Amino acid sequence: IEEMKREAGSSTPDIVPVQVSQEAIDSGDSAPTIRFVNSLIERAFSERASDIHLEPQDGEMVVRMRIDGLLRRVLTVPSELQSTVISRLKIMGGMNIAEHIAASLTLRGWSPRRSVWS
Repeated sequence: IEEMKREAGSSTPDIVPVQVSQEAIDSGDSAPTIRFVNSLIERAFSERASDIHLEPQDGEMVVRMRIDGLLRRVLTVPSELQSTVISRLKIMGGMNIAEHIAASLTLRGWSPRRSVWS
């Protein structure tokens, strides 16, 4: 999370040799975001969680996992990183990242052991 915060707060733009749209920059494609989301899913898998809940609140996003039928608070994500995490999950789920109406995202076919989609 600290690496994601540093990247989000960077005042000097990175020089990229190709043109990148603002939508792609904001979409959650950054390496820290990918690593964070992957580690979150791997943790849920290793703890045998049936659900991962992302709950936006004042100044943060609470991450909860349903483990053995109980919804447990796992960690919090600063609100400035919320949109990139959600965008990354939408990309993984094949959803339109520009759409903000859908309230639920179900990822099927993910295997953290293989690190690929089935």
